[in-house]
Amino acid sequence: MKPYVICHMVSSVDGRILSSRWRPQGVGTGLFERLHELLGGDAWLVGRVTGQEFAKAEAYDARGKIAWGRSDIGGGANGAFLRAGRIDEISLVICPAVDGAKGAPGVFDSSDEDAGAAAPVRSMTLESSQVPDGGAVWLRHRLRSG
Repeated sequence: MKPYVICHMVSSVDGRILSSRWRPQGVGTGLFERLHELLGGDAWLVGRVTGQEFAKAEAYDARGKIAWGRSDIGGGANGAFLRAGRIDEISLVICPAVDGAKGAPGVFDSSDEDAGAAAPVRSMTLESSQVPDGGAVWLRHRLRSG
């Protein structure tokens, strides 16, 4: 049976994912983790940077395991999954902050060699929208690819 894949991300209003660059600072702290718990998935794939943060904090799941992909930037891994048609749902929290500078990774990125490859997304349906706190907006879209 194919797993149901949710891409859960937190971004600034300009779609950037490095919260250390966001202004104002401190916006959205803890939202990713809190909302991730509500999604209730059986597994969690994160990028290298997030995986290292959890490993340093010795934060493991109930089974004592943590795993992460070999991606330097979460947006690159997200983009690869999207272009492969492997994402069933996007869970995106948009925080009231802005990066506003060139060079920061976005929610979905690609390498130079994949820059022209379009994602095979046929439709996106808004399943829910919520305002969790602090002016953030949580959007959940179901994707149909192929």
